[in-house]
Amino acid sequence: MSPYPTSKLGRLYIFGMGGTISSGKTRNGYKPVFAIEQMVDEVLRTHPTLKDFIGDIRIKQLMNIDSSNMGPKGWARISRAFYTAIKEARDDNLTVGIVGTHGTDTMVHTGSSVSYMVENPGCPIVLTGSQRGWTEAGTDAKRNLYFSIRATLEPMGGVYVGFHNKLTRGTRTKKTETPETSTNFDIFKPTNVDYDGALIEDIFKLSSYALSRYNPSSKIKLDDRILPGSVKMIKLEPDDKHKEFDHIIEDGYRGVIIEAFGQGGAPIKNGSSVIPKIKELVKNNVLVFVTSQTGQAIDMERYEVGKKLLDAGARPGRDTNPEALYTKKMCGFGRYEDTKDVEKFIYTDIAGEIDEENTGEYETPIAEACILRGLADKRIRGQILGDIGLVRARN
Repeated sequence: MSPYPTSKLGRLYIFGMGGTISSGKTRNGYKPVFAIEQMVDEVLRTHPTLKDFIGDIRIKQLMNIDSSNMGPKGWARISRAFYTAIKEARDDNLTVGIVGTHGTDTMVHTGSSVSYMVENPGCPIVLTGSQRGWTEAGTDAKRNLYFSIRATLEPMGGVYVGFHNKLTRGTRTKKTETPETSTNFDIFKPTNVDYDGALIEDIFKLSSYALSRYNPSSKIKLDDRILPGSVKMIKLEPDDKHKEFDHIIEDGYRGVIIEAFGQGGAPIKNGSSVIPKIKELVKNNVLVFVTSQTGQAIDMERYEVGKKLLDAGARPGRDTNPEALYTKKMCGFGRYEDTKDVEKFIYTDIAGEIDEENTGEYETPIAEACILRGLADKRIRGQILGDIGLVRARN
């Protein structure tokens, strides 16, 4: 547990990318309209002591779009900007932190792709957004931007989503199905790990992972190669004809991710079997991976409906969530021609996204601390408590 910062951050870069956090009401509905300079200025005026811990603040409007319009080209552009900023600060012999404002709908895709493209940053990179626009009544926008700036003052490294006073890893985050209400802003949940940080009564609690990734002189690497349109996501439904598999080969997809049921199971009988579909894809050198619709770790050896998929040539996504696996496969196809090399890349941990020993059993001290301090709303609290109960039951 870390107290208030005892040393200054040399330089903070804040990039505006758009999303609800910068949105205002227009004739055509809410859209990004507020400039990042205006937003940061307001937060710093409200929390003037932040400037006592930051030597230099540099602000840039990288883009200002709805996250529904974000995609591979945007992820690469963001990664290049973050990498350049870190190198620039280090060339000036300064410690560095980065905050980026972004829409929540595809924030997990951006968080994971940046994690793969900017390897070993050694410093905090925090993406944040909001459920309400900057000037809406009861908005969470200003609180989240403040929290994310505050998070960069901590000795941690890696890419994170900063939301509702908590940090989730860029490669381990899932947006929940929780509906937006005036009191419910706790929409991001970690998958197969605990939270990586939380601000509890003005004191930061950080995970061992986040602390271990801090290294102001790390050997940072940029690899922004990605192949858009190379991966098809298929969410399975029961008793279906699975026609979504039919045109994958002719449409030029190199990889498929099947969002299966539970532990990686899929229909294998009663005229709705996916086995022939998978075998045809594998025969044509399409790399087929299986993950769970829940985002949780899978064990495809446990049930016949999973093992049959393995026998057909599908590969297990293990404990990587669907969004992180999706962006990683596209990065893999951007880097490698050989499917075997892409598979090897998928099973190589880049930014804490995969752990072959993780079967869903893990400790949750930060989540439990958040519950005790009321940082989770009632519904999310119930989800976390349920997870904790399951973990303890397994143990």
